[in-house]
Amino acid sequence: MNNDPQPQAEPGEVSAQEPEGDARREAATGVVLRLVALVVVLGGIYLAAKLLGWTEYMTPEALKDILNGAGNWGLVAFIGIYCFGVIAHVPGLVFVVAAVVVYGVLWGAVIGLLTGVVAVSLTFLVVRAIGGRPLARVKHPYMRRVLAQLDKRPLRSVILLRLVFIMAPGVNYGLALSPVRFSDYVIGSAIGLTVPVIIAAFVIDAIM
Repeated sequence: MNNDPQPQAEPGEVSAQEPEGDARREAATGVVLRLVALVVVLGGIYLAAKLLGWTEYMTPEALKDILNGAGNWGLVAFIGIYCFGVIAHVPGLVFVVAAVVVYGVLWGAVIGLLTGVVAVSLTFLVVRAIGGRPLARVKHPYMRRVLAQLDKRPLRSVILLRLVFIMAPGVNYGLALSPVRFSDYVIGSAIGLTVPVIIAAFVIDAIM
């Protein structure tokens, strides 16, 4: 009969007998904390924009005045407001409207599209940096089937989402929290946004 004492784990070491459930709970807690931080940051950005009156500059009329009133610096300001607005939950087509009204259908579409790609890309980087990729851990069967398309065909999935939802904030945030790679996100967004932005530019031009 072996009476030798069992080896004890050194201080700071994880015991081999530690339940795997503890590790899973710690990982889940980390995911929750990151998501809470993301909600706080995005909510804080939106609240700050409202309280400081920045949302007043995120209407087609105000953006038109900015573009018309400051020459090239107006365009720089427009790009900055565009990027901030998309992160702060403002629909991207608001900015496309202003660009088309000021620069016409051709250049308005070009500016609206290129700046839109930059804006959704910055949104991706901010959301991914804070929130991580929690959707990669989802176990629900339906969600797994949906996410499997992002895993297998990420570029096509991003293109289709952009064609349907354009620059919807929910799509921006959801893709950033998914396993999709940044390169697939940027390329897919650029391709997928082209047709909707061009159509929107012609419609806006016809109405205006």
